[in-house]
Amino acid sequence: MSVRKQIVDALVARFEAISGVTTVDQWAVGSLGVSDLPAIVVRDADSSANSESMSETEHVAEINIDVLAEGDNAMDAVDSIVENVLLKIGEDETIGGLCEFCTLGGVAKNLEQQEDRIASANVVVSANYSTELWKF
Repeated sequence: MSVRKQIVDALVARFEAISGVTTVDQWAVGSLGVSDLPAIVVRDADSSANSESMSETEHVAEINIDVLAEGDNAMDAVDSIVENVLLKIGEDETIGGLCEFCTLGGVAKNLEQQEDRIASANVVVSANYSTELWKF
């Protein structure tokens, strides 16, 4: 299993411990229904790599963490979950030694009102890690 996949799996495991969250998944945004909320969805969306040595590659994986909630207090719920997501990452920014460090790229929030009031936030975190040459 790639280091990148191990990082994502470790984050999912951490987020599963957040109280009040119904669903924690990877890449499931389109398949979630209101009954699945509040939810956290983790996606390793993008990465860059730099091979400055003959034996190692430096990677930066951009990880998107989507937080969704519904109801009259949906944005308050999203804010609380985002705070807990960041605290879980901050407990060990090396994700159990899988990466050298993580950085916060930002948090973007949104509120939609259709049949249900759905609030969401997208948290962008970069995980910096190294692998053997030609591995990710």
